[in-house]
Amino acid sequence: MKHHSQRSKRPPSRTLAPRILAALTAGAVTLGALPYAYADDVDDVVISSVTEDMIFPRVNTDVVGSLDGSSATITIGRTGYGTTPRIFTVYSSGNFARWCVAYGALYLQRDTENVLLTNSKAIIRSGSLLGGIGADIYLSKGGTARVEDSTVEVSGGNFERSDTSSVYPHFFGGSVYVSESGTHGVAEVVRSHATVTGGTFEAVNIAGGNVNSFSIAHAEALSEENTATFTGGSTRDRAGADLYGGTAFAESHNTAAARALRNRLTVNTGTELGSLYGGRAVTGSGTSRSAQANENVINVKASAKTFFGGYAGSIDYPSIATALSTAEANRNKVWIAPGSGTFTDPSAGGQSKLSDSQITELRGAAHENELSIGGGTFAADIAGGRSFAENTRTGADSIARAEAVKNKVWTPAGTFQADLSGGSAKVQATAGRAEAAAHENELYVKGGTYQQNVYSGSAEAVSENGSAVAQATKNYLSTETNVTPDLMGGHASAEAKGTFDVLASENLLSLRGGARSFIGGYADGTQRDSGTYVLQSTGTANENSMEIRSTGTFTDKSAGGYVHITANNTKLLSAAAERNDVLLQDGTFNEDVAGGRSFARNTTTAADSVTNAAANENTVHALGGTYGAGLYGGSAYVEAKGEFNASANKNKLAVSVGAKNFIGGYAEGKQLAPGERVTHSTAKANENKVWVGAGAGTFTDKSAAGYSTIETNNVAEPKAEANSNQLTIRAGTFREDVTSGRSFARNTSAGSAANAVDNHLWVYGGTTRFQRDLFGGSAEARAAGNSSAEAEASGNITHLMEGTTYDADVYGGMAQGGSDTGNVYLKSNYNELYIHGGTYRGNIYAGAALGDPAADPNDVHEEVHHNKIVISGANDLSFASLYGYRHRVGGAGAYAADNELVLKDTKNITVKSVEGFNRFAFHVPSDITEDDTMLYVRDDTRNIDLSGKTVDAYIPGSTSLPNRIRLLHTVNAEIHNDGTATMTVHEGISGTRHISVTTNRKELIVRGDTLTDAGGPVPEPSAPTPDTTPLPPGATPPTPPGSPPVVTPPSGIVTPPPTPPALPPETPYDGGFRLIGDHAKSLAETMAGSVAFIGSGMNLFTGLGMSSASIEAAAAEGFAPFAAMSGSSMRIATGSHVDLKGMNLAVGFSREVKRDDNRLIFGPIVEYGRGTYDSYVNAAHGDGSIRYIGAGGFIRQEQKDGMFYEGSLRAGRSNMDYSATLNVGGTPRHTSYDTRANYIGAHLGAGQSTTMKDGGKQEVYVRYFYTRQNGTDATLSTGDRYSFSAVDSHVLRTGARWMHPQKGGSLIVGASVQYEFGGDASATYHRAGGMSYTSPSPSLKGVSASVELGWKTQMSANSTADLSIEGWTGKQRGVNFRAGFAWQF
Repeated sequence: MKHHSQRSKRPPSRTLAPRILAALTAGAVTLGALPYAYADDVDDVVISSVTEDMIFPRVNTDVVGSLDGSSATITIGRTGYGTTPRIFTVYSSGNFARWCVAYGALYLQRDTENVLLTNSKAIIRSGSLLGGIGADIYLSKGGTARVEDSTVEVSGGNFERSDTSSVYPHFFGGSVYVSESGTHGVAEVVRSHATVTGGTFEAVNIAGGNVNSFSIAHAEALSEENTATFTGGSTRDRAGADLYGGTAFAESHNTAAARALRNRLTVNTGTELGSLYGGRAVTGSGTSRSAQANENVINVKASAKTFFGGYAGSIDYPSIATALSTAEANRNKVWIAPGSGTFTDPSAGGQSKLSDSQITELRGAAHENELSIGGGTFAADIAGGRSFAENTRTGADSIARAEAVKNKVWTPAGTFQADLSGGSAKVQATAGRAEAAAHENELYVKGGTYQQNVYSGSAEAVSENGSAVAQATKNYLSTETNVTPDLMGGHASAEAKGTFDVLASENLLSLRGGARSFIGGYADGTQRDSGTYVLQSTGTANENSMEIRSTGTFTDKSAGGYVHITANNTKLLSAAAERNDVLLQDGTFNEDVAGGRSFARNTTTAADSVTNAAANENTVHALGGTYGAGLYGGSAYVEAKGEFNASANKNKLAVSVGAKNFIGGYAEGKQLAPGERVTHSTAKANENKVWVGAGAGTFTDKSAAGYSTIETNNVAEPKAEANSNQLTIRAGTFREDVTSGRSFARNTSAGSAANAVDNHLWVYGGTTRFQRDLFGGSAEARAAGNSSAEAEASGNITHLMEGTTYDADVYGGMAQGGSDTGNVYLKSNYNELYIHGGTYRGNIYAGAALGDPAADPNDVHEEVHHNKIVISGANDLSFASLYGYRHRVGGAGAYAADNELVLKDTKNITVKSVEGFNRFAFHVPSDITEDDTMLYVRDDTRNIDLSGKTVDAYIPGSTSLPNRIRLLHTVNAEIHNDGTATMTVHEGISGTRHISVTTNRKELIVRGDTLTDAGGPVPEPSAPTPDTTPLPPGATPPTPPGSPPVVTPPSGIVTPPPTPPALPPETPYDGGFRLIGDHAKSLAETMAGSVAFIGSGMNLFTGLGMSSASIEAAAAEGFAPFAAMSGSSMRIATGSHVDLKGMNLAVGFSREVKRDDNRLIFGPIVEYGRGTYDSYVNAAHGDGSIRYIGAGGFIRQEQKDGMFYEGSLRAGRSNMDYSATLNVGGTPRHTSYDTRANYIGAHLGAGQSTTMKDGGKQEVYVRYFYTRQNGTDATLSTGDRYSFSAVDSHVLRTGARWMHPQKGGSLIVGASVQYEFGGDASATYHRAGGMSYTSPSPSLKGVSASVELGWKTQMSANSTADLSIEGWTGKQRGVNFRAGFAWQF
């Protein structure tokens, strides 16, 4: 409320008296038909009660309870008396002038003073007048004025404006007016009240506290803890019926501060009202302005124009330039009760509003307000907290800021015809910088009708000629009913001629109802037409999260995070929608849904401009609902005239429903025509993961885990990537192509490149069907003119499991493309296609490079090599043709090599044809019989030529198999070999022999003897068995986000084959078997390393343990405890070498027995060790762990002359494990074993200990150590059976040790040299039939030397510590850290 809305209470003029007296006669006169009593010639009439009509000849006269500053009460009328009394003034002519005001207490002063009025009342029960005020102070020359605990009460009467007055009827519990002529003005009204329970009002202003302060230097207005209540009465002019708990206005040439704090407004009426304010604070002019409307409350059941729990703002005074103006409306609360009517204008729980043309910086805030709506119709925008700032100043340093933070809104009911926001910040600037922020707001939509958008937090910033920033973060939106338009957790919008930045991140949505669309965080940025050239603008919508459990319908595109930015003159434009999370449990979705979606458009023609759009690391869980469009983990679209980059990487999409299609990460880039000449542009969809789970329905369009596409018209090197994506499918019907990684590049002016590399695809499930092609990776490149096109689909890995049906073709990788007249380079290499099961009706290609059929063969280079198809089982492959490669153009530019077909632990695989393989690998299952065929080719009439090719058969080690194994049979063709084929049988990891072709050229076989095989009838295979073995770690698909770990189906029951009788041992035949020495020796290295490790434990005991035992035995009665421990990192040369790291521990008790001057020391010991090792035999690298535990005893004789003799005996058990991936016939094979062995050890020693002159000691010794680890057997995970020999170690060591006394302890220096006489280990491989082959032996034999440096100290009176570090060189090299401890009891 402006101060002008109340009549200015100036000291009354006395010049009217003569004219009034001349016009009036004594006693009573009649004006019109009504009698009046008239007052004497005074300014205001002091009276405590008015029950009859009163007329005053002075225009400014009012009725007051007191004028001297004392507390007073005035009562007007009587209950039920309607419009009586009428109290007004007349002009000198006798004509009506104005209605009067009733004051409980009124204080008027021209001089500067400090004034306090308290406990005054104006009570109006009937009558006709302008208004009533409990207490009112007017200071005309500044000062401090305060009203406390005053009241106005209205229960009846008629209140209207005078014909010539613009002042509405007004009722204030307390009112203060400090004039602007003073140097400072402080105006305060606290704890005052206005209560209206009846009356008729033309229009009305009601306030518990009304404060106005005007001053030259400093103006301060405070309205605090006031209340206004309106529960009865009627108004005739809704526009003028404004109610305030408290209102404050301040204006100054310098500092102006207005505060409305902790006021309360309560309204319950059926009449229509105007504006409702809990607290209102406004500033006018001032070089520094501050308005605060905090912690106010309104509780309303009514119809009104608008409502505000707290309102803070300023008025634009163009004549005064100011540095700063602030307004805050914080922690206000509003309740709109059920049964409320219509509210026509924008309203809020708390609102700050600033508008100015001369202020450099505007700063508005609306924080922590609360709004609860139980009913009503709202025709304009509603917000929990709203902050608005408009700066029309034209200076480039102008700033306008608005914030709406931590506001809360609940809407159990109501009809909302405009936008609803938890928090709303809006900024407009003519020049300079516009900043809007809406953070941590909460909106709970529980019921009601919603016809426009719903935002938890909304920030909008516009700068016509400057820059703009809008941020909406950490907002929360919850719905339990349908909403007609859009739902947004955070909405950030910026428009500027210069740079802009929009941020909508970390917002949360929980939806139980439908809407047109949902967006967790929406960032919208626009550079105005003919914008200023700027370096950078950004849009970000990151880390938004939402769950949707709605049964409603969403009719427009939705996303967890959505960025839409456009620019026309920006060097770097970047959009990012990243790490958003969407959970879809139910609902109907008619348009696309994405975890993150980004759009960037830049029409800048600058040659160095770059435009980026990113949608990375988003997650979508589509677990329920109905989908009429696509599902995207992340979607990035960019279009620009210059360089651009689109990226949709590392997104996750889990789908258990049907949809039009799914894409984990989609990246699209397009160059606007005519584009600027640039070097690079990219579209990347890499490292995305998609899970299509059980319950998935039908997909009608092309789908992919990662899909990138790029189209350019003036880029030298555009590139599309879809690399390292992962796709897991467990159910669904797919009517269009499905690809793990798919890329497409087209350039109408130059070359192009597309990659689909290192993608992974897993397909499971008996309800999965592919009606179109399936690709591990697919890349296509198109170029114009004489430019080249390059496409590569390499390194893709596909696993096809049991029960799936494939009606069309399957590709491990496919590269295709073309150019008008330029070169085309197509690569499809190193793809791997694993068939574990399924039914196949089309062709299966390991790799394909497909140029355009009409292209010149000299221009097309189709490269397909090192691809493989691995079959470990199938439901039905009999209608499938297997191809190692596919070329479409062929000719001189076509190249195919090293493509491989592998049959792994399966048999009776029937196929239509086989073509294009350079290597065949047969991993023979252990249950194969002579009637079985591993690969049965039924229809192909083309011969299978093995000439120059490689054939490997892998037989389980040490396993008895049939004498004749059929690897391959052709029904209608022959198997040819001109002698150049390399054909080898590998037994386990241990050796090799040969494969042959029958003389009728129909079979490829392995025989256990040397007989020539003519071939013969081949039985038609039975149905093959799918491979139900769980995939090994590293080959399994990733676990869906937020889902339990993948449960793999159980393996089928396998009946072991009967054990065949052993071949006669006296006539063994090895079939040309040759042991692979490096592999076998690698296995034996473990045994050598184990013995060396156990020996290091005895080293520890004799070095530190024996010394500690000697000292403690001398100081104790009975047995004394001691301990020694060490940590080591050693390399042991064994002919190859073993790297060993570990920890040893020895603990025991010692006891002393004296004979004369000689000592006998003895006791038990326990030892333990744990370590890890890596063994290296040329290319064979193994690793594992070693553990041992043992016990024993020792004895030591010490003589008076310093000679000593010692010995020990111990026994225990060691545990060893081994793991390695070894190259077997060019194929890496993993093998491992665990084994245990007993060991024994002993040592003998002698030496001389001498005490030197300085008190130090010198010890010289020689010791012999013996360790034996028994032999053991182990069966490798690959089936190979090995025996490991016992290992005997004989070590002779001599050395010396010196102890030099120092302050606090003794310095230890030592040196030794030792020779190992034994330590040979070997491994023997046992083949089926009793044949055995022994490996080369690693050996520990050789010389080693050491030096030692240590410290011995007395830790306490009863304990000692011996710490040392020992370095080794020679046969064993490394470092050993040792510690010995002893305790006395």
